[in-house]
Amino acid sequence: MSAVKLGTGKEEVESTIGGQTSCIVCFRGDKSHAAVPCGHLCVCEACAERIQIGDPCPVCRKEVAAKLRVYL
Repeated sequence: MSAVKLGTGKEEVESTIGGQTSCIVCFRGDKSHAAVPCGHLCVCEACAERIQIGDPCPVCRKEVAAKLRVYL
């Protein structure tokens, strides 16, 4: 009989859409920019360049007043 490994797999697979560090728009770049005023850190630099003031936040759909580069 072979051993069966049971678990959630959270150690191997990121658990949220786009993962904890992946851009939620393109899923390729690392999250580096937050939407203001909601504060969601959600997009990479390339996707942040495409988001315009007044566009909806990709997470909560609140109007983006500014984009903020975040350094972790």
